[in-house]
This record gives sequence, structure tokens and C-alpha cells, in this order.
Amino acid sequence: MLPMVTGFMNYGQQTIRATRYIGQSFMTTLSHVNRLPVTIEYPYENINHIGGFPQSNLF
Repeated sequence: MLPMVTGFMNYGQQTIRATRYIGQSFMTTLSHVNRLPVTIEYPYENINHIGGFPQSNLF
């Protein structure tokens, strides 16, 4: 009987811990809802590819 009781207590503690982690993640998500989107514009770089992919490496 004692192992069953300790099993239930362990399960309850794990459930509370998981609920806490989910709640923290949800609060983080809600804190980001009102933020304005930030777009970083990188300069255009012209990359010259010499050759390309060899046909022997495709398969």
C-alpha cells in the first residue's frame, strides 16, 4: 500500500511541476503578444558560385 501512495504523490508532484512549466511558457508567450515585430534587413550580397553541385554527388 505504501508504494502505491508514494507513486500517487510522485505523480502529483510531476503534474504540478509540468503545470508550472506550461504556465511559465504561456506567460512568456503572452508577454510577447503586444511587442511590435522587428525585421532586420541584411545588405544584399552578390555571391558568385563557381561550378555548382557536381552531378556525381546527387545520388
